[in-house]
Amino acid sequence: MGITINFYNTLRQRGNNYIGNIQRVYEHKVTYSLVERELYKKNSINSVTHDLDKLILFILGFPRKFITKFHRKHSEHHVESHKPLNLKSMLCDNIASSPYFKTDKKQPLREYFNNSELNKICGLKELMEKFNYGEHLDFVKIKNNVNNNYRGFSGFLHYIYDMIQLLFI
Repeated sequence: MGITINFYNTLRQRGNNYIGNIQRVYEHKVTYSLVERELYKKNSINSVTHDLDKLILFILGFPRKFITKFHRKHSEHHVESHKPLNLKSMLCDNIASSPYFKTDKKQPLREYFNNSELNKICGLKELMEKFNYGEHLDFVKIKNNVNNNYRGFSGFLHYIYDMIQLLFI
């Protein structure tokens, strides 16, 4: 009986972890889209494709370490991909991953950029400076937009509708 309960509890915990991972990736995608819209005054195809591989792999149940390694190896907003880098996407991703939106991040983007390998990427510093490291954005407005318009199933449908408009309208 004890083994069955332990197995059930372990399975439930892992399921909850995956649901949490899916929610975090989805919220990051939404935040990325809103940051991109604020910075560039419109969304690009990157709003649709950003971290989509992570979302799909989490839904399919792949392990987190595999997903992280796979994503960084294949996404042009990560240096590890060894692909031509998408600097605009890198900027939006780093702003959407900053402490304003992810509480586990401790360094402000400007400090993180200056202390990381990112500062060696040709052209990224100029882009960061051009957009003031995203510091002029209304983070409260973006967070409220995520929380008020993109939560739950209706929020997911709202996001899908926005992305369809981007692609077809």
